Amino acid sequence: MYNIKKGDLMESFFNFLNVFFTAKDEVLKDITKEDDCFYIEYINNSLIRALNTYIPNSFINNLPLIPETVISKIKKHIISHNKYVELGDIIETFISYVEPINLINLLGNIDSLQITYDKKIDHKSLGYYSLKTNTIHIFNNKYPTLSHEFLHAASSQIINGIHLCGFSIGNEHGIYFEGLNEGFTELFNHRIFKEKIISYKTNVLICRCLELMFDNPKDIETAYFNNDFDFIYETFLQYGTKEEFAYLCKRLDYFSKIDHYIDEAKVVLDFLYDIISRTKDNQKLEKFKQITEEITPEPLKQKIKKIIKKNM
Repeated sequence: MYNIKKGDLMESFFNFLNVFFTAKDEVLKDITKEDDCFYIEYINNSLIRALNTYIPNSFINNLPLIPETVISKIKKHIISHNKYVELGDIIETFISYVEPINLINLLGNIDSLQITYDKKIDHKSLGYYSLKTNTIHIFNNKYPTLSHEFLHAASSQIINGIHLCGFSIGNEHGIYFEGLNEGFTELFNHRIFKEKIISYKTNVLICRCLELMFDNPKDIETAYFNNDFDFIYETFLQYGTKEEFAYLCKRLDYFSKIDHYIDEAKVVLDFLYDIISRTKDNQKLEKFKQITEEITPEPLKQKIKKIIKKNM
């Protein structure tokens, strides 16, 4: 499709995405509701093929070394350029928790970061982060909402018109892997800031189980804060297939747009258990059992117990 030079992989990938999203916008005009499921799968699989072709080497496997003097300057810059009192404790906690390499996107965004509050409009969401304007919008002034949206600001950048936010990828035509991204965002909001999980509960449950495929969960944090989607995708492919990954992302997108029907996740959990069992790691299987027992309804707990017992 493209004449790719060795040093131009990233540029070629973004050129592909621009063409891809433009084509998607045209196709959207013609599809019917009955075509929707097929279309979503086609889009997911096409984008996955693009990712696999144009970004073969993940960022996390080529981490740059940052000198201590530079790390100190980065932290001081972020703290001194924060304009909002309410972000003070959030930033201090964040800086002390994450690895220095995970501060790069926040360093790029902190100078122009804005926060707006709007209590008058009836919004279904508690808030959102706009990468285009680098603004956190809060509709429900709760601390977990601010820290959740802050994580989006700390994991976002725009490259050649492509919006990268955590694990999600998009532009004005659409956003992909949003469910995967929101699940890990709320999970990290809970871990870093010790906040109660109030949003995307089903996504968090699934992402906690998905983490078991990785030997070091800290690697997922680094991938998230540096937009290294390729790392999570390539790790998944060690045990699963492209089609299975597309299915998982599609279900996560679905769960991110409905209320918290955790019982509907049982099919996905069965699916994930099958993939994690391919690791041949009994400790991971036992951890899977513990995670699902914590927050799932009793009928689902019994279902998972039967699955695990059958496969032991």
